[in-house]
Amino acid sequence: MKYFIFLFLFAFLGFTNCFNKKKPKKILYSGHVYDSLGGAPSSGIRVLVTACVPRDARYYCTANDLASSTTDANGFFKMEFMSATSEKYFIDYKSKHVSVPSGDFNNSQMTTLYLYH
Repeated sequence: MKYFIFLFLFAFLGFTNCFNKKKPKKILYSGHVYDSLGGAPSSGIRVLVTACVPRDARYYCTANDLASSTTDANGFFKMEFMSATSEKYFIDYKSKHVSVPSGDFNNSQMTTLYLYH
C-alpha cells in the first residue's frame, strides 16, 4: 500500500510539473536611440538584451545574452528572440544597464533610449 501511495504521488507531481512550465514565446523588440543633448539619432550603437538566469537561492543570476542589434543612421534598432523562463530582462547600450519592468518591451521607456554624457 505504501508503495502504491508513493508511486501515485510521484506520478502526480511529475504530471503537474509538465503543465507548470511556461512555453517560450517569440518577442519582437524595436526602438530608437537618441543623444540626450539635442535629441539627434545615434547610429552605430549596439543594443543588447540579456536575461537573468537564477543560479541559487540567494538571488544571484547569470546573464544570458538573448539578442543584439546595432542602430542604423536613424537610431533605429530591431531584434527578435525567445522569452526567458525567468522573465527578468536587461537592456545594455553604451555602458548603460536598464532593467525591463516585468518583460514589457513595448513600453515607451524601453522603445526610446537616450545616451547621457
